[in-house]
Amino acid sequence: MKKLSKKQREQFRHHGVLLQAAQEDLEEAIDDYNYIVAREWEKVKQTKASFDAVVSDAAQFTEGVADKIYEYTETKTEKWRDGDKGERYYDWLSKWSTMLYPSPYYEWREPVEMEAPKMLPEWTKESYPNSPNKKK
Repeated sequence: MKKLSKKQREQFRHHGVLLQAAQEDLEEAIDDYNYIVAREWEKVKQTKASFDAVVSDAAQFTEGVADKIYEYTETKTEKWRDGDKGERYYDWLSKWSTMLYPSPYYEWREPVEMEAPKMLPEWTKESYPNSPNKKK
């Protein structure tokens, strides 16, 4: 074969049109996705801030209870603290001290924005690769 036939040139152009349309559709879908993710991520951040405030308040409460239990145990004798009753109080203290741990505070990663792959430049041009027999 020395060059493309008229039919092959038409098919090449036809595929180029289809590829261009598919590329545009993909880009539009990805743009829509990125918009929705960004909008919803803002809602997540706002809700997370509210969540963090509630957790902080709850942590202060549980720490306060744990402090009171500890203060109570410190008023007791060493014999009492080392006995069965003391052990039960220290178990109770441990449960209050660790109720919200491991801490729910952690780093959230923002969602990654998507990008559409770009088509090969040969398919986006009106022309097709020249025959090796054609002089430049």
